[in-house]
Amino acid sequence: MGHHHEEQGRPGDKELTFIEKGSKLLNHWIQHNNDHIGSYRQRASEFRVHELPQVAVLLESAAELTDQINQILAEAANLLPSPKD
Repeated sequence: MGHHHEEQGRPGDKELTFIEKGSKLLNHWIQHNNDHIGSYRQRASEFRVHELPQVAVLLESAAELTDQINQILAEAANLLPSPKD
């Protein structure tokens, strides 16, 4: 199970502005966190099945906190100026 964090450009990609890079990065983080949220919730369910409800509750809390982080990241993304055409 890979866990990749690097952003690498592809050959032929045009150079992005600071704002474009920031927007891409914020959106990447949101999607990445959404993947983690799904994982936390799935594992919480599995821990419940294995009669470890306290672990499940903590994982559900982690999912909720990660969702709150995403809300903050989305707010930051919304504050970025629109790219100029």
